Amino acid sequence: MDLPGAICRGRLGELLQLISKGIVTGGYIIRGAARMGRFSGEYLVELRVERPGCSGSDSLLGFSLVFCGRGPYRPWVEIYSFERTLNVCGESLELPGSPVEKGVLDIVA
Repeated sequence: MDLPGAICRGRLGELLQLISKGIVTGGYIIRGAARMGRFSGEYLVELRVERPGCSGSDSLLGFSLVFCGRGPYRPWVEIYSFERTLNVCGESLELPGSPVEKGVLDIVA
C-alpha cells in the first residue's frame, strides 16, 4: 500500500497492510484502498468485497477511518456506511451474519 505520510506503527500498521493486500474470509476477499484523512496519522479506507476468480466482481462494502494516535490521543478504528446487501459476482449476499461480516469484525477486533 502506498500511503502518503507516516504509516501507523504496531497493530494498526499491520491492519492497513493486510487490508491493502486482501484478507480471505469464507470464500470472499476483503480489500481496502487507503488515503490520507484530514489530520496527520488519519487514513480513510474504502473497503470492497470480491470473489476469487471472478473478474470485475468487487462490490463496495463500506468505509473505515483509522487514526494512528498522536500524543495523548490513543489509536482507534471506526467502521461505517456498510451496505446491508452486496452484489458480488452476480450473487446477492446479505451482510448480517455472513462470513464477510465476521471477517470485518475479526479484522478490527
